[in-house]
Amino acid sequence: MRAVAALCILLFAGLLLLPGLERMRAFENTDARYLEISRAMLESGDWLVPRLAGEAHLDKPPLTYWAAAAGYRLLGVNPFAGRLLSNLALALTALLVFVAGRRWCGDRGAWLAALLLLTSGLVFVTARGLQTDLFQLLLFTAAMLAFGAGAEKPGRPACVVLALALLGISMNVKGPIALLVALFVWLPFLALSRARARVPARAWLGGAVLFVLFGAPWYVLLALHDPAVLREWLDVQLLGRITGDVRGVYHIHVPFYLLGVWPLGLLPWTPLVALALWRLRPPEGWRSGEPPDLYLVLWAILPVLFFSLPRSQSAQYLLPAVPAAALAVGRTLERGGLADLPARRALLASGCLAAALASVIAFGLLVPEWLGSQKIETHRLVARLPFAATLFGVAGALLWFSARLPRGNPTRALASLTCGAGLVLALAFNALAPGLQSFEPEGRLASSVPGAALLQYGVWRPSALYYFGDVERFAFIPRPRPGTPASEPVVDPGWEALIARLRGHDPVFCLTKERYAEALMRASGARLVSQRPKLVLLANRAAHDVVARRRVRGAH
Repeated sequence: MRAVAALCILLFAGLLLLPGLERMRAFENTDARYLEISRAMLESGDWLVPRLAGEAHLDKPPLTYWAAAAGYRLLGVNPFAGRLLSNLALALTALLVFVAGRRWCGDRGAWLAALLLLTSGLVFVTARGLQTDLFQLLLFTAAMLAFGAGAEKPGRPACVVLALALLGISMNVKGPIALLVALFVWLPFLALSRARARVPARAWLGGAVLFVLFGAPWYVLLALHDPAVLREWLDVQLLGRITGDVRGVYHIHVPFYLLGVWPLGLLPWTPLVALALWRLRPPEGWRSGEPPDLYLVLWAILPVLFFSLPRSQSAQYLLPAVPAAALAVGRTLERGGLADLPARRALLASGCLAAALASVIAFGLLVPEWLGSQKIETHRLVARLPFAATLFGVAGALLWFSARLPRGNPTRALASLTCGAGLVLALAFNALAPGLQSFEPEGRLASSVPGAALLQYGVWRPSALYYFGDVERFAFIPRPRPGTPASEPVVDPGWEALIARLRGHDPVFCLTKERYAEALMRASGARLVSQRPKLVLLANRAAHDVVARRRVRGAH
């Protein structure tokens, strides 16, 4: 039966995560950047230094790029292939929650915890694009589960060694942050649960050795390759994220922002998680309670507090705490804590939240077409109608079921609600995926003209570069200095070089802001070939003539 349950989890993950993924183009910003870095890594054969537009890009260590490049090699260079292994990492995380979580939650509770993890809003949204967070989530979850097993009676030092080794591997995903978060949970747990004697010094020492062996090689090779590159990573990407002073990273700098995001990231299971964490607390203090209860509560809360301390904050930072929240619900279920009236109300609230989410998304699919300032695009409306109608139907079914939850059977109720929530998320993504912002048309148009160059002036849209595909004929020209009037961009040092390229005889495209378009066309003779809100694609005479001839042939 356990094999069947594990197979069901993988099947559920596949049905939830994979459909529609191939319909989503490389979209701005992180997804397109990572997809392009992985493509460049595969084509160049340089597996040491990640590069974007020919320049070293050290936002993250390379494991995510290696995985995306492996997907490219397996299925060809396309966004689906680049994202495939990151979604597999999430499916494996859910499977791990089931397999290892049975120690604390039993088969039934661990199985439902895996489904709750997959259908939590923050987890699903993060999985829709290529990011480092899902590989980090897999390794961090495995390390936390291993340490929890190692600290139980009787102590299992080998599990603690394994936990530190896994965190060493995670150094290749996001640096040392996973180790810091784990220690932020482990040290209070050991102090409060009196489990220090079950984690001997030799386990810490052996784990530290493996941590270095698995985590240090890339950094050592990087330092040997170019010490300045390693210093940049330490100064900008590590310290800069703590202080909030990091270039080109769009994070929130609001104190305790993540404390408000945490309940939203757990939707629609926030009421259930809150109830479960409350019921895991021992009435007579933590020292009198069961260690797994304390461990899950600390794991679900302390990472949120940890990531609320730095100035630079992002919602994805909360992912390490989601498996603990799901396991807390599973443990509460296994101990009979979801069979009374407060639990039924929490289940009802979660079902209503899932229904509300379905209704809001369905309404949002239709409203922009009717209330938008531009002409209604009938074909888009027709394509969205089936999704909207189905979402409204699912919302109604969730409300009906939530109002008639089977008494005395929380397992059946929770399993049904997770399936309903998964259906809502899958439908919403399939409806919205084609409309996510991507500059594929601009990139493909420029790449279709033989020998053409693509310049980006004052804007940075990596999806255009991804679909253009030729780093040698691409250039990013920084935006004008702050305070430069839009009508006088000639004071910018890159302006004259840009004008010279556009006046040349070789085909050149330029993606730029709409406010610079008129001055550019007047100074260089470039023509407008496509336009979006606030952004335009210009072409010089050589490129425009090719595009114009094609459009004439297409019209005939």
